[in-house]
Amino acid sequence: MSDKYGRRPILLIDLIGYAIASVLYVASLNVDQLILFRVLQAVGRGL
Repeated sequence: MSDKYGRRPILLIDLIGYAIASVLYVASLNVDQLILFRVLQAVGRGL
């Protein structure tokens, strides 16, 4: 994707996704949500 769109837009999308998942992780109410939002954090860091 970075070859097609460049590095900066891809990194910004990843960073925003990670930040949103982090806020949701902190605000989670049960263990299932913790796991889900942690997975979303991992996806945000891995793209």
